[in-house]
Amino acid sequence: EQVDLLRGSFQDYDALRSLVQNLRDQQRQQLERQERVLRQEMEIFLQEKDLENEGLRARGDRARASESKLQRELSDARRREQKVLGDLRALGSRHAKASEELKELEGFCEQLTGKVE
Repeated sequence: EQVDLLRGSFQDYDALRSLVQNLRDQQRQQLERQERVLRQEMEIFLQEKDLENEGLRARGDRARASESKLQRELSDARRREQKVLGDLRALGSRHAKASEELKELEGFCEQLTGKVE
């Protein structure tokens, strides 16, 4: 009877040990699945961030190119402005000289008209 009781206890122990081992195996498998899912999610996240960064880099490149183009256009406009200002100064000088010559001619004409009368 004690042998049967002892045999039953060993069988119960074996069943419990087997159950614990099965639970550990299931838990390990579940953890491995969770780890694979997390790795996949992390990979997807990293790919999304890479795409986002590529988009930002491209936008930055376009902005720098646009800024460079605007700088060139501004520089060209300033050169044209300086040329126009130089032309205006030259015209102003020519106008002043022409005005002086006109006054001289008017004076000469008045002298001639005075002599003729």
